[in-house]
Amino acid sequence: MPSPAVYRRRRQVFFGALSLLIGFSAFLLIVALAPLPPALVTLSVPSTISQAPSSVVLPPVGTTQVVADGFGVIAEFGPLEKRPIASITKTITALVVLDAKPLSDAEDDGPSITFTETDVEILRETKAMLGSYEELSAGLTLSEKQAMTVMMLSSANNYATSLAVWAYGSMDTYLAAAHEWLDAHGLTGTSVSDASGLDDGSASTPSDLVTIGQLAMENPALASIVGTVSAEIPGVGLVRNGNKLLGTHGVDGIKTGTTLAAGACLLYSSHFAVGDHVIHVTGTTLGEDTHAQLREDVGAMLDSIQQNFHEVPVLTQGSEVGTFTTAWGETGTLLAADSLTELVWADTPISVSSELNTFSGGESGSAQGLLTISSGVSSRSVSVLLGTSIHDPGLSWRLSHLGELF
Repeated sequence: MPSPAVYRRRRQVFFGALSLLIGFSAFLLIVALAPLPPALVTLSVPSTISQAPSSVVLPPVGTTQVVADGFGVIAEFGPLEKRPIASITKTITALVVLDAKPLSDAEDDGPSITFTETDVEILRETKAMLGSYEELSAGLTLSEKQAMTVMMLSSANNYATSLAVWAYGSMDTYLAAAHEWLDAHGLTGTSVSDASGLDDGSASTPSDLVTIGQLAMENPALASIVGTVSAEIPGVGLVRNGNKLLGTHGVDGIKTGTTLAAGACLLYSSHFAVGDHVIHVTGTTLGEDTHAQLREDVGAMLDSIQQNFHEVPVLTQGSEVGTFTTAWGETGTLLAADSLTELVWADTPISVSSELNTFSGGESGSAQGLLTISSGVSSRSVSVLLGTSIHDPGLSWRLSHLGELF
């Protein structure tokens, strides 16, 4: 039987060896589970995609401002201060009347209006002032939509005044309501002194007019009226839209205007397709010499605006957007999760930025971050996927690269 001393030495050797084994096993486990160094990523998409310089054919006289939905002001020329707006004022009249007497949609005719001797007197006054007009007689009954159609298409000053008084009871009450409406919509550069625009005190700035045009086209009933080429009105006859650009260059509204002080004026809306996108622009051109010249200038400008929008394919689903290399020499690709085509105005650059994960492993198809594509005011993101799986290098590589693990 071993002596106690021998027994103690055997126990020390056994437990020492066991401790070494446990320690080495723990070390191997730590090495096997240690985080691997991140892969080195190289992106192959450019940080900026530029378009060729281009220009808009602007009207050479007067004042112009054009805004595209989602892009802001895209064309501007001339002084932008407040100035008379002639019969474009009737667009404000229509919106303020519709505020008091709304039409639910483009098919709603609204309540009936029976014209009286007061309206006949308004007609006489309009004729005396050499303003544009359409005939009416006491007892004539039209729907609100029909009366507004006469006002907007034929630019009848007497119908503008009669509609304002019908909706609000008197011209003074209408004017007070109109200014409240303008204030409520932040249109501080606009004032109205009548319902027709014959008075030069009815004036506005180009930027306010563009907003008014947008509000008009957002109203289904009014958008339908201003987009009508002609209409047969009972008791009035055929009325034709004074906006001769309607139906050309994508124009679907809104209102012409002419006085000596204002010149030839137009508030317009246009829609056109660029690839899969539909662009809506709203603009105004004021102070041209003649409507014939105005139509030519605005038509050429709208055509050039359409040509200045581009659909630029930025990413294709499954296309390579980069590569990766692991510390143990494994390589692979990074792929775009989706296709992305950017709608670009003129030479606005497209910027591409990345926000990628730090990764050292992952299955093929797993998301490893985002590419963000920005142009002007828009921004969209696409996920970046691993094109191939990343495999663990194994314990042998780990043991031979301890300095890269710890």
